[in-house]
Amino acid sequence: MASKSKPTSGPRPAGGKSGGRSGGGGGKTGGAGKRPNGGGSAKQRARAAKAVAAARADRARRNRVIITAVVCVAALVIVIGAVSWAVYEANKPKTIPTATIKATYPVKIANGTIVAGKDSAKTKIDIYEDFMCPYCGQLEQKSGDEMLKDLNNGSLQITYRIVDTLNQNSTPPGYSQRAANIAFGTVKDGKFAQFHWALYHNQPSEGGPGYSDDQMIDLAKRLGVNGDYITKVAKDGTYKKYPDAQAKKLASDSSLHQSDGSYGTPTVVHAGKMVDTNQADWLSTLVNSNG
Repeated sequence: MASKSKPTSGPRPAGGKSGGRSGGGGGKTGGAGKRPNGGGSAKQRARAAKAVAAARADRARRNRVIITAVVCVAALVIVIGAVSWAVYEANKPKTIPTATIKATYPVKIANGTIVAGKDSAKTKIDIYEDFMCPYCGQLEQKSGDEMLKDLNNGSLQITYRIVDTLNQNSTPPGYSQRAANIAFGTVKDGKFAQFHWALYHNQPSEGGPGYSDDQMIDLAKRLGVNGDYITKVAKDGTYKKYPDAQAKKLASDSSLHQSDGSYGTPTVVHAGKMVDTNQADWLSTLVNSNG
């Protein structure tokens, strides 16, 4: 614009149009110069507004993500807590039920066996049994009351030859031997009959874990066995050798085997012969025959 307003050759008339144009052009130029600046500010404001809106939208999106994550974590914690509680409830130690068993007969440990009943009894039987054996449980549940009656009235003596033949049939192995060990430990305080009844009338499934030592110690203590003593028996395995020895006798004595050479529990022996306990009156038949 300065080149256009430059005077031509020759003197310029005072107040000529050329000057006026120059001034007007200058004014126009000034006005034109303001327009770009004003337009730029509007665009900047628009861009700023868009940036603010975008920032707000991004912040809102991030807030939604955070809230969703917090809710998910909280829900996961609740689920994990519920599952953990359910697992605990399913696996927490269960108290072994007891019953009021009136046993007035003497009980003693002799030669690795538990002898129940008076020595003067006319009918004497041996029972090879395993606390993991379901058939031993069935025998106790079927004939236990009758045996208790005959033990109390002095007509029957039972030598319990507790074995650990099924020691490998629990998961983990060992229940047969552990239960037998603690059962021997209850004899001292005269609670074998009650302990024996509780384990067979609430018998754990074969193949399962069986009862823990703590559960059986708790049972023995509730029955009246000295807590320190039975705890030491369980910890030291005081009587574990007895069921192992009886299991070896059962395996090696052919008179205790079936015709095909097999053997198992329960095996009931009277006067050197195996008794068929499948007969409903097997015990009354023996007792009524006086021997």
